[in-house]
Amino acid sequence: MFGENFKEHLKSAIEAFEKIDDWTLENIGTFSLELCDRKKIPRGMFFMSLRIAITGMKFTPPINESIAILGKVETLDRLKELT
Repeated sequence: MFGENFKEHLKSAIEAFEKIDDWTLENIGTFSLELCDRKKIPRGMFFMSLRIAITGMKFTPPINESIAILGKVETLDRLKELT
C-alpha cells in the first residue's frame, strides 16, 4: 500500500514532528511543508505515506487534522512503528 521511499518519508516526518513544541494544526502543517521543500520530497508522496502510516488507509479525513487530534505521542508512536 505504501509508495516508493515511504520509510525515508516517515523518518523525516519523525525528525520534524519531534521538534514541534506547540502541537497545533498550524505548526503541523508548517513543519510538514517545510520538510517537503527542504528535502525535495514531492508533497503528494509524502502526505500519502503519512496518511497510510497514521490511519492505515489511503482515503481519510484531512491528515493534518487527524494528526493534531491524535496528539504528538500517538503520532510519533505510529510513525516509529513502521520505520
